[in-house]
Amino acid sequence: MSNNRTVILNGQKVHLTDSDYLAQGGQGVIYVKGNAVFKIYHDVNQLIPEDKIDELQVLSGINNVIIPSKSIYDPKTQKRIGFVMRFVSDTEFLCKLFVGSFKKNNNITPQMIVNMVKAMQETLIDIHKKGVIVGDYNEMNFLTDKSFRTPYYIDTDSYQTPSYKCNAIMESVRDRTLPMGDFNENSDWFSFAVVSFQLYTGIHPYKGKHPTIKTNDFGTRMDNNISVFHKDVSVPKFVNMSGIPKAHLYWYKEVFEHGDRSIPPFSDGVINYSVIKNIFTDPNASIIATLMYDLGDKVLDTHWRSGAHHILTRNAFYYGANKKLDFTIDIDRGTLIVTTTGEFVIVVEHGGILYLFDEEKNLLKSFDGVDYQSYMVANECLYIMQDSGLVQYSFEKIGKLKVIANPISTLNRNSAKIYDGVVIQEMYGELKALVPYEYNKCSTVDLKEITTNHVYDAKLVGRWLFVLVNDGGKIHLHKYYFDTTFTNYEHKVDNDVNFRNINATITTNGMVVMNTEDDKVELFFDFKRGTKVIDQSPINNQLKLVEGKNVGFIDDGKIYSMRMQ
Repeated sequence: MSNNRTVILNGQKVHLTDSDYLAQGGQGVIYVKGNAVFKIYHDVNQLIPEDKIDELQVLSGINNVIIPSKSIYDPKTQKRIGFVMRFVSDTEFLCKLFVGSFKKNNNITPQMIVNMVKAMQETLIDIHKKGVIVGDYNEMNFLTDKSFRTPYYIDTDSYQTPSYKCNAIMESVRDRTLPMGDFNENSDWFSFAVVSFQLYTGIHPYKGKHPTIKTNDFGTRMDNNISVFHKDVSVPKFVNMSGIPKAHLYWYKEVFEHGDRSIPPFSDGVINYSVIKNIFTDPNASIIATLMYDLGDKVLDTHWRSGAHHILTRNAFYYGANKKLDFTIDIDRGTLIVTTTGEFVIVVEHGGILYLFDEEKNLLKSFDGVDYQSYMVANECLYIMQDSGLVQYSFEKIGKLKVIANPISTLNRNSAKIYDGVVIQEMYGELKALVPYEYNKCSTVDLKEITTNHVYDAKLVGRWLFVLVNDGGKIHLHKYYFDTTFTNYEHKVDNDVNFRNINATITTNGMVVMNTEDDKVELFFDFKRGTKVIDQSPINNQLKLVEGKNVGFIDDGKIYSMRMQ
């Protein structure tokens, strides 16, 4: 079904087609054409007033604040139906930076987080100088550029201007010292404290375990200043607060524990970031971790084959502990593919170019302008999102290894995003999964159980699809278990979970091993046989689970194997 639209902007007709579609939310439909975003409201009675657009123009000089610029009109009724604003390409949800494994995979250093927090702080100061209050300063209202240096302030039509109040806020960032619906500069700084604390530590300041208060009971904790610094609250042992600059650490304690509301100090310097060592020593753990390899270099990927691990690090390719191939560059990201004839293909991303090498480091093919947001590996193939759709690159040995391209599915590049083994696409409120489940086979599945387009992460593991979403400020994990043709499925949802990436693998006998919370692992085959939960495991979200003779995990340059005690 086509939803092509024609609108009037600056007295001129603009035709918006399905190929321009970007997303649909509760308020309206969003298209992108050229360098402009067109937001068309479902209900024009909810449309931001023209006067408020005028008042928001005081922010036009702040380059990383994306504001409505001009109204757009219906050509038939000549009435306002939305507005246009500047489009910023190649962005990511800022909250992805809450996750330690995402930081590791994208080489995001502690100093980069300090710089990001400083940039957000400087921007908020500039906004306040213009007489505007953000109000709903929550993590969903920010993006970052793909270099993870620039924070973009979005959804600014809800900002509080001199004539128009902000009327909604996510509970997890609401300042409890003010009546509901009241906002000022101090409440913005409280919300900033919550979001920036999560950038540093990966944990909400009012989470952690308390003997009597539930983990997600923000209201009670925030009303009573019971934060992660409280004497009765324990945080997961993998939460590292040494990444917080001293000036901000002191300020956080005053804000979260003592109700202080003030502008934070700046923290500019490189921080003294210490790494926790020897974390797998709990004698009461249900799972014991055994070190298999210590390669002294960051492990990017590992593949278990013929009784041994094949390992790709930032500088080399290994067979077990034996180095087979050196790279003269530091690989930004990389992964391994085993072809149908048993050879390894090494996928290397470096300097914005994707390279395919064989085991002798012969270049098979390169792709310019392909980054982690547009490719994945599955079914012994490489899949890349291109303008023509999802293209499968397989490998055949005809004398020497050849790369074969085969388009397997159409998609809308604007509204599709690639994850681990799956592409998620949203079109006019309907979420679909494009699942290349076998060589030359791709199934399109309607994810009708998911009612939001705010997808944080997704992963295909065997016949399991896991999708992590934000719905109204709460995080839910949807689990789909497919039949062998990926047409029918069973579904279950874990509601109100902690924000994290999806960390799971599957054993040769079909058992899924999933890290759900720090120290906790779930084991399951299907929905019927239920789930076994193991506490006090050595796993946390930063340690990627991998397949082997036994399931193991990667910890920087080390690979561990796990067994039940």
